[in-house]
Amino acid sequence: MPHGDRVWFFRLSGPSQAVADRKPEFDSFIRSLQFTDGADKPVKWTAPQGWREMPGGQLRYASFRIGGKDGLELTVVPLGKEAASTLDNVNRWRGQLGLKPIGEAELPLFCAPLKIGDIDATLVDMSGAGSAPPSPPPGMGTPPPDRPSKPKLDYRVPEGWKEQGGAGSDQAASFLVYDGERLARTTITMLPGPAGGLLANVNRWRDQVSSARSTRSN
Repeated sequence: MPHGDRVWFFRLSGPSQAVADRKPEFDSFIRSLQFTDGADKPVKWTAPQGWREMPGGQLRYASFRIGGKDGLELTVVPLGKEAASTLDNVNRWRGQLGLKPIGEAELPLFCAPLKIGDIDATLVDMSGAGSAPPSPPPGMGTPPPDRPSKPKLDYRVPEGWKEQGGAGSDQAASFLVYDGERLARTTITMLPGPAGGLLANVNRWRDQVSSARSTRSN
């Protein structure tokens, strides 16, 4: 969903049948979106009953837990305009599912236009193995329960760092860093291409620590 200098991604993921059961709730959530252009709260929404909003992260503006401990997750991620290519995004998600890339001509099998107020958005449905075309009401990308393993990275974990399992779909690794009673988190995240560009990333991180936006880039 493009707005201003960002492209917003609202992604519901989990087992295929569970996502299908929640499609009406997802539809209601998406159609409640309103952009305010405010520095503290640039977008507002009405979450369905039972959705628990969680703190954002380095890339995530917000996330929701839907259902119990093993329930679904909805993530809200803003990126720069460079992330607007539907084909590039679809092929990135297909890669995460262990599927081959597709061409522009095949996009209509997985994508459909979606109008939210005066914003022209795109619905991407990759239910199951990602082989079926999208069907209303709107749903979002749905990886199967058994996800392929992420690319392996070689690194040396410093003493006191605890590696976490179940990193997010774009995270290659995540660590908890303890210093007495203080706690920090370190993540390794892989995105395609410039991932929005240096300036857009710096400003997103500045927003997350409630700093003024930068207007220059070296």
